[in-house]
Amino acid sequence: MALTTSSFFLKIISMILFFFQFISLSFAQVDLSHTKFCHNLTKLVEQLARTSTNRGLIDRACRGGDGKAFYTLLERNNKLPPIAKTNLAKKGCDRGYTPACVYLSKNINSAHNPQKTVKNLKGSCIQGSVSACASLGIIQNREGKLKDALKSFNFACESGDGESCYMMGKIYEKQGRMKSAIKMHKYSCDKKGMARSCLVVGKDFQKSKGSDKKAIYFYLNKACKGSIEEACFLLEKL
Repeated sequence: MALTTSSFFLKIISMILFFFQFISLSFAQVDLSHTKFCHNLTKLVEQLARTSTNRGLIDRACRGGDGKAFYTLLERNNKLPPIAKTNLAKKGCDRGYTPACVYLSKNINSAHNPQKTVKNLKGSCIQGSVSACASLGIIQNREGKLKDALKSFNFACESGDGESCYMMGKIYEKQGRMKSAIKMHKYSCDKKGMARSCLVVGKDFQKSKGSDKKAIYFYLNKACKGSIEEACFLLEKL
């Protein structure tokens, strides 16, 4: 009886193993180049990540697939050389995947087609991507297109990105619009908790005639708590 039961379970295990071999073979043989498979397969492989190391599935899926899978390959292969990462990001960005475009914007000098990267970021920004607008603003600011950068940063700032609010203040400073700059930095500090903006506001209060010592302390202390060493140094002098 025990032997019969053991044989039964062995048959069950054999059937299960055969089933998984069949599934694996099917994945290996099926043409995964069609776009509609890529995103779904990426999700599947992510779910199987703990039990499978077959990155070739994503690679095959990406041949003509959507941008996310290319970016997934980039993220999972930390040892890739910079040029290989750039190539993967470019393929992802060219297919409209915003995080890949954001990656390229931070490495714009190594991008194969900076103009296309900017074009894709603009498209994503128009569609409401906060990260795309912020990255677009960084590029525009770097290129000296301050009016365009302000528009991009403004959308990202209003959508909750504190760094973009801070950058708006810096651009106003570049333009010599100091009242607008201080107003934006104050907003960035008070509403978004940006320590660097708090430092700017605190130093501005110090320069003012009949300066408000409580306000100076408040903003410098806030900046100091945000790990801005200059603010801590200025606090010690109060």
